[in-house]
Amino acid sequence: MLLLSGNALVVFKTMVFESFLLSGLAMWAWVFFHTRSFAAALLAGAAFTFAPWRMHNLPHPQYLGFQYLPLALLGVDLNAQKISPGAENAGHDPSIFNDSSGPGAGLLALALQMAAS
Repeated sequence: MLLLSGNALVVFKTMVFESFLLSGLAMWAWVFFHTRSFAAALLAGAAFTFAPWRMHNLPHPQYLGFQYLPLALLGVDLNAQKISPGAENAGHDPSIFNDSSGPGAGLLALALQMAAS
């Protein structure tokens, strides 16, 4: 982009726009995977996109890469369910990490399952 425009401000504005757009879409995808509710996913995407800490970090381009966090969590969930993004989600259990023995027990079970395979 810098080669096309010759202006660093245009590059920064493009990075900010891309970061906000992808953050909202990524959070929408993750919440929609769990709830299957378009409205809830839209609200979560908007809340994640325009969170106060994101506005506070605008002058720092190194903090604009948070759009990958919901995608990483979606990847973990898809791997835990052993399905692909286009597969039918009939056996989806959104409570995989909500084990009654503690909040980290489901994550530990997932880590052990991944290490064994």
